[in-house]
This record gives sequence, C-alpha cells and structure tokens, in this order.
Amino acid sequence: MAFPASPPPGSEPKVLERPGATDPNPRATPASLLSLAMSFFRLGSTTFGGVWAAANVIEAELVHRRKWLKAEDLQVMLLTANLIPAPKFIGLGGLVGYRVRGWPGSIIAVLSLIAPGTILVLLAVLLIPPELLAGPLAPLRRAVGIAVVGLLFGNAYHQLKVPKVAGRPRAIGMCLAALVTAATLAGLPLIVAAVLGFAAGAVLIREGELKPGKVDGATDGRAS
Repeated sequence: MAFPASPPPGSEPKVLERPGATDPNPRATPASLLSLAMSFFRLGSTTFGGVWAAANVIEAELVHRRKWLKAEDLQVMLLTANLIPAPKFIGLGGLVGYRVRGWPGSIIAVLSLIAPGTILVLLAVLLIPPELLAGPLAPLRRAVGIAVVGLLFGNAYHQLKVPKVAGRPRAIGMCLAALVTAATLAGLPLIVAAVLGFAAGAVLIREGELKPGKVDGATDGRAS
C-alpha cells in the first residue's frame, strides 16, 4: 500500500488566526512592573479626595500617558471598583494592575498606591502631637474638606462636557453638582450629599437622553 508523500517543509497550510485571538486585551504599550509601580506611586502621592475626585488625573496617567487602557475600559473599572468590598482607589489599583500584568501587577499596584499615604501617616504620628489636630490644625482639616469638594465639582464638570451629554441632561447635572457642593459647604456630610445627588440624577436624567447624536444634531443617514 502506497502512503501519500509528506508535503515538503514550509508548504504546510497556514492557519489564519482571528485578530486578537492570542491576546483578548491588546495594549498599545506594554507595562513593566517598575513602570506600574512608578505610576501608582505617583497617583498615591499627588491625588487625594477619593477615586472620583482623582478621575481626571487617573485617566491622564493610565490612558493618555501610559496608554495601558482605553478610556472606556477605565470607566468600567471605576464602576467595578465600587462593587469590591475595599476602598475604591485600592480596588481600582488591583483591577488595573491585574489587567496589565496579572497577579504580580495587581499586588505591585496596590502596594505602590498605598505607600505614600502610609509613609505620611507614620510621619504625622511621630511628629505631630494629637492636641494640635483639635487646636491650631483644625482649620486646615476644614480647608482640605473644601478642596475635596472642589475637586469633585471640577470632575463632574469635566464628565458633563463629553459630546454625548448636552442640553437638558447637562443642565441638570451641573445644577445637581452645584447643589451637592453647596450642601457640603453648609455642613451636610459629603457622603449624604453625594448619595442624594446621585439619586436625584438617576430620577431626572433618562438614559435615552444620553445617546450620541440625539442632542448634537448628528444625522441619521437621511438626506436633508
């Protein structure tokens, strides 16, 4: 019985791979553990007020500067971090680190993120007597709270400037952001004001009003 001859080397049929099959989450720029640590140490050193107050800085670092994520991916991770039973900023660091470098990246990102605050707290415990916090430093605590509210208001304004938010939703969003800021400055706890503002926004702003092209005059394919 004659067996079919083997094909010559190099003539085997090539299997066409689906784009992205080997890497379901392709990145424009690879991340090393050192660069991951440096980015999150910088974020931990230069941001305060929580993950939402620092959303613009986070996007500038991870999306525009490092190019590790797309803006849409970062938004999903910001929302997912709220579901993790941990501080939101730490949850976000773990998610981003895992996305770009797996479990080692997740651990490095979290440790680098909390390192600056941990060092500052230890130095404060060693150098600042407790009686100063209730005395001369009390106005400083109030000033920091006002600064955080300002960061939140500025971030809300930035988010409302995107093209798909215009007209009535943008006006409602700006009014709610101003009311939350005023209520917080008047003495209402920030978390209470934020929850009330979120609930009001969920009721007053309908999802259909946020679709791209609905309010910015985009054409629907028909000739005018």
